Amino acid sequence: MSELKPCPFCGDDGSLQFANGHPYTDSDGKARDPFYYTVKCKDEFCGCRIGVYEDPEMAIEAWNRRVHD
Repeated sequence: MSELKPCPFCGDDGSLQFANGHPYTDSDGKARDPFYYTVKCKDEFCGCRIGVYEDPEMAIEAWNRRVHD
């Protein structure tokens, strides 16, 4: 698994997190219980976070691409 870069806004560590989505029925009639990954800054006052992804590596890549000018 890739290493998380520091938060682009405050420099604190990022944290990979797992979340369950809302259950749904797919087009084949199968019940699905989706899960997602996101990364957020560990500094509770910063609040920086990315969207949700089905793959943890995709979430890490998205976090590591964030830039701050």
